[in-house]
Amino acid sequence: SITLIVVVAVFSFFWDGLSMLTSTADSYSDVFVYNQIDGSRSIKFSNNFGDFLPKNSSWSPGWEVKAAKLDNDEFTDFFLYNKTNGQWFKSVYDDSGEFTYNNGTWSPDWETYVLDLNGDGLSDVFLYNRSIGYWFKCLNVSGQDGFSCGQRGQWDPGWQIYPVRLNTDSLDDLFLYNQGSGVWFRAVNEIADNFNLTQGNYWSP
Repeated sequence: SITLIVVVAVFSFFWDGLSMLTSTADSYSDVFVYNQIDGSRSIKFSNNFGDFLPKNSSWSPGWEVKAAKLDNDEFTDFFLYNKTNGQWFKSVYDDSGEFTYNNGTWSPDWETYVLDLNGDGLSDVFLYNRSIGYWFKCLNVSGQDGFSCGQRGQWDPGWQIYPVRLNTDSLDDLFLYNQGSGVWFRAVNEIADNFNLTQGNYWSP
């Protein structure tokens, strides 16, 4: 499949392969395209003539690619995860159409969600195993190559999880929904207490 990411001047979450984010210092919308089958990728830089100027390259195939803010500059970066072997990469954009990389390995089969878990303005990764319910908060610490995955817990398996903002603090939260039963929870992110879960009224499945 092909991952299509539309790049504009406002950073937001990666959502089902389509996201709004920043890749160049101008105000024009750019496009990032990645083909999971053959690994080809292209950054298509827009200009004020209504056209796109492509810069083509490749990664290995099979990555889940999600837009992220991994450092403190104004450009959008990408988080790559291979669900089969657990390998991940921080791909930090360097303003020339290229990336610098840091990598590591987690266990396979995690669902990954990119959001700000500690309020520092950088993207972290929330891991959830839909089969058994285990989860981890993996914090992207500024100046460090990897992630700090210290906070963990276990919920019921089978949740659909959506990054959201549920209050006015600087932390991103989660919305949990069980498509089979219609049960949903607000999972308010609290740094010290992991998450504060509040169940809502049942919706129809």
